[in-house]
Amino acid sequence: MGEKQAIVKLREDGESIRAIAQTLAQASTTIWNVLRKKETTGVLSNRPRTGRPRKTSAVDDRNIVTAVKKDPKTTVSDISKNLQRAGYSNCHQFSYYFVLRIMYKHLLCKRILQGSTKRKTNDSSYFLLLLL
Repeated sequence: MGEKQAIVKLREDGESIRAIAQTLAQASTTIWNVLRKKETTGVLSNRPRTGRPRKTSAVDDRNIVTAVKKDPKTTVSDISKNLQRAGYSNCHQFSYYFVLRIMYKHLLCKRILQGSTKRKTNDSSYFLLLLL
């Protein structure tokens, strides 16, 4: 059972907000906000978040990571072409910074872009510096 459902269940069982807060180790305002949301909307799920939708899936990211681990000297354009041949539709959007973000996210490289870089290459080994 989720924490929000537990809050509602304890309240329906007659527990006070303070007792629920102590039981679940939450602030009483958190308990109050969950109960108020349940009363006003009737649901406990979160609203959809705003923001730009992802262009690649987790599978695409894993395939990029696998390609770079297999051959660290491969270029970004080679990675993109190989993924296009494999049938991944979003490959045209892979760029230098995109691949770098994926590598950093998967802890395969150290953060190297803390400002502007003077040397830009298409070699993924430049992105990785040290394969951890």
